[in-house]
Amino acid sequence: MKGLLLKDLYVLLRQMRLFAGLILLLCVVNEQLAAFAIMYAAMLPYTAMAYDEQSRWNQLAAMTPCRPLDIVLSKYILGWLLMAGAACFSVLINGILGRLGSELRITTVVSSLALACICLAVLLPVMFRFGVEKGRMGFILIFVVIFTFIGSSAQFDTLALPLLEAMPAALAAAAAGISAVSVPLAAKLYQQKGF
Repeated sequence: MKGLLLKDLYVLLRQMRLFAGLILLLCVVNEQLAAFAIMYAAMLPYTAMAYDEQSRWNQLAAMTPCRPLDIVLSKYILGWLLMAGAACFSVLINGILGRLGSELRITTVVSSLALACICLAVLLPVMFRFGVEKGRMGFILIFVVIFTFIGSSAQFDTLALPLLEAMPAALAAAAAGISAVSVPLAAKLYQQKGF
């Protein structure tokens, strides 16, 4: 498992530098964009999967002692680690800028983490089943729906943000439940693909 995670982290190293700079910029520009940084972190496992598909890693992995569950679980763990890193980095930068607790609340960060985990849990099985290119269409569709709602809601700050702040525990429980179902489902779909 550690080797699979290191492989993905080495592949994503260049993008992660850009990612850290993007989070820093987003936090400086607007404290509420920390939620976007966390959602961006949820996309990085898909990038790692795309590199795996290009290099035909899945065929090579079939010749190694790695179990399909290990390969699938490594993508989930990669996503969780990157999202947690983005959240910690966002909280740290906003704390340094003196915004933590006033403009940016921890409940908003926890809710954003839970929503990103739900997106990861919903879309990774789709990507394992249909591949990254077709699976990305689902991801783009979810983003369009979410940000269309946000953009069309003139009362987003007064309506949606207090809702996110009021229910972090419920969202975290939902994320844990959906992830618990998603991991074995993705492993089964990966096995059915026959690598």
